[in-house]
Order: sequence, then structure tokens, then C-alpha cells
Amino acid sequence: MTAKILSVFSMKGGVGKTVISVNLALSLAKLKNNPKVIIIDLNLYSGDVCSSLNLKPQWTISDVAENIDFYSPLDMEKILTQYSPNVKVLAAPLHPELAETITPDIIHKVLSILTEVADYIVIDCPAFFNQVILAAVEHVDRFLLIATVDLLAIKSALICLQTLQLLNYPQRKIKFILNRSKSKVGISDKEIERSLGVIIWATVPSDKAVPTSVNMGLPLVDNFPKSPVSRSFARLAFHIRNDFAGEKKMKKNRGGEAA
Repeated sequence: MTAKILSVFSMKGGVGKTVISVNLALSLAKLKNNPKVIIIDLNLYSGDVCSSLNLKPQWTISDVAENIDFYSPLDMEKILTQYSPNVKVLAAPLHPELAETITPDIIHKVLSILTEVADYIVIDCPAFFNQVILAAVEHVDRFLLIATVDLLAIKSALICLQTLQLLNYPQRKIKFILNRSKSKVGISDKEIERSLGVIIWATVPSDKAVPTSVNMGLPLVDNFPKSPVSRSFARLAFHIRNDFAGEKKMKKNRGGEAA
């Protein structure tokens, strides 16, 4: 088992990264064969993944920091907080000062271990790049860049794309997702695509079920499964699965041609 790793990122707060991370993870877990999914909360100073799932973690990522070199995949699984039989969470530290104990080296080791016990890993990222996030990005198979339909979010997305370009990050791994896409604010999808120089790979519509779900600490896709936004997460999960399947088929064909 080698997990596919997805990061959910924006350089602007308030665009819905955690909502997307949580509901995408749960939607991936509902795919055929019930894939095993782990959500990693890398909002180390103020993570909200467990709150969004109404979980109270006993252990967090800071608990592995001191002895990471001695952890096996089985040991790491014991640190995870279980939401459902095939969805688990590696929680952010319970106290902000513990965030400083998490180093890039720890992130490299955590991801290397967890890829052995999951089919998908979804990383909920903070609204900035630092050495810890850059370490995680090195492992990422798809970088899901999130923006909403407003000028500041689009500007932040452009800065993020420029940063990734400076880092020589493969453009094929970057997938742009427009959240609250049905908002009528005078900016069209085509204008957004022209401004950023990327296509909108997927959309998540505005939905009154979102704030209700957040306030209740109950994930959308489990509690409002027929809502438009829940259906959009199901489509996104299928889209991601098919994208990886298409990539695998392409690599196989190239291998055949080389032979």
C-alpha cells in the first residue's frame, strides 16, 4: 500500500480549506473498495480538523516528535484519531507552543511511514509556506490550490502559483479548485482562468448547509449527503481517483513503448 498524498492549500484564510479537506477525505473513503484515508492537520498552531469532525484526540503529531525514529507503521496508526473504520486523523498539537517541536525532518518521516498504511492522505495546510509545509509538499502527488470568487483570494492564488514556479514544482500536479463557485459577484470563471493562467479543475458551490455543518461540528457529506456541495465533493473524489488512474495508465503505456 502506497498512499496518494493530496495537500489542500491557499495563501488566504477563510476560503474553506478545512471544510474541503475534511469532506474530500470522507468522500474519498466512500469510493469503491472503501479506501483507507488519513487526514493530517498541519495547521499546527490552530488546527480545526478534529473540531470539524467532533473528535477529541488523545494523541497528536507533537506526541510523535521526540521518538519518530522508533515508530513503525503500526505505532503511527495508534497515534491516529479514528473517525470511522476507514478515516483517521493525525491531529494538530493541542497547544500552540508545541507547534515548534514539529520540524521538516519529522514531516518527512511521518509521511514516509503513513503512506504504508493508507490509500489516500489529505493534508490540511495553513495559509502560508514555511519549512514544514515545504517538506510536506515534497511528498505531495496533487497540490489542490483553493480560492473563492473574490479579488483577494484570486490574488493570493496567483502569488501561490508564482511561488510554486520559483520552487520548480511540477505544474501538472497543481489542481485549481474554485470554492463557493456560484457566488454572483461580477467575476466570471473565464476571467479567473485568464488571471491565473490555469484552468478551473473542479468547483464547489456555495451552500447554506456549510455554515450549519461547521457550527454543529458535523461533516457535510455524512449529515447533508444530498446537498449540492456534498455531491460536488463526491464528484471531486471521483475526479481525483480517475486522474491518478489515468496517470498510471499513461506511465504504463510509456513503459510499453520504451520496451
